[in-house]
Amino acid sequence: MVHIIDMYTVRMPIELRAVRDKDLLCHIINNMRSLQKQVCKLKTEKKHLESERDELKCVVDDLKEFRSKADQRIAELEQRVKDAEKRAADETLRREEFEQDLQLERDERDSALGTIEHLKDELSEAERKTRELEEELDQCEEECEELEGKLRDSEISCSRLRGDKEKLVVALDKAKKDLSKANHVISKYLKFPLKGEIRSPSDRSLVERKDEMAADLKIKESLIDDMTASIADYKKKVDDLSKENKELQDTLQVMEAERSRNARGCFSVIEMYRNQHRMGSTLPTGVSPPMFPGIGNNALLSGRTSPLLGCVPTTPTNFRNVLGRTLQSNTALLTPSMRVTPPALKGKLTNPDGRENLPHPTLGIGPPAAAPK
Repeated sequence: MVHIIDMYTVRMPIELRAVRDKDLLCHIINNMRSLQKQVCKLKTEKKHLESERDELKCVVDDLKEFRSKADQRIAELEQRVKDAEKRAADETLRREEFEQDLQLERDERDSALGTIEHLKDELSEAERKTRELEEELDQCEEECEELEGKLRDSEISCSRLRGDKEKLVVALDKAKKDLSKANHVISKYLKFPLKGEIRSPSDRSLVERKDEMAADLKIKESLIDDMTASIADYKKKVDDLSKENKELQDTLQVMEAERSRNARGCFSVIEMYRNQHRMGSTLPTGVSPPMFPGIGNNALLSGRTSPLLGCVPTTPTNFRNVLGRTLQSNTALLTPSMRVTPPALKGKLTNPDGRENLPHPTLGIGPPAAAPK
């Protein structure tokens, strides 16, 4: 194009211009050919680029579709992640609650096992005291038998002394009558000496005999009074011992009944814990043991004021109703009615040798023996 512009703009001679036009034409033809080649090449490149463009459009469409699918997938994954996080939070909360319940159940189990051990100790202590009380009752029975023997001997002596007293009273009355008669006879037929004079031997013998009889009578009366008072003391002592023996027998019967109830209750608690332990060991991890209906409503205690079963601890409401009440509601191991030793048992529970009392087979205390086949 530069040559064409120069050719038309620059003035030159005609001869030179003709030569120039020919060269220019050749040059133009060559340029046209080269341009045609370039155009063909460009068309080819254009077709190739158009094909690449179409391919890139397809790729872009595929990428857009893939992007939309990826965005949808990302949204789904984000939702799933949120759901998973929510489930993980719920599972974490449930796991924490389960761990708290499990720890609470472990603490309750340890407390219940400690209570069972304490119940065993209390039961053994109650059995020991029962044996001591039975031995004390045996001793009281022996003392009662000895006192009854002494009482019988005292009654025999008392009856004999009453007979002697009656005989002495009769003899005293007779002696008084004889003495009055003798005094009357002496005053009538004999002349008493004056004051300060020496009496005759017969007068002295009568007066001395009278004084001796009066002194002997006083001695026998005082002896009878002493024996009567001693008999009354023995009767009072026997009555007191009989009353105390009756109270001890009643108390021993009550303690025997209470001990049997406590033993049954303790064995029930131990068997229940064994069953729960066996059932809990067969369950898979994370599953709580089943509930035991009827135990949560104080079924083991059933309203009794036992010194042993009154200390059974109770569990929270989420502990499957193992013992029925809260631990905080029962911290004492004895009921208020059993903290004080009964009056009849004070000093009666132990012997000097430290052994326990056993009931005598003739007292009828404790559970009845089986009849012989």
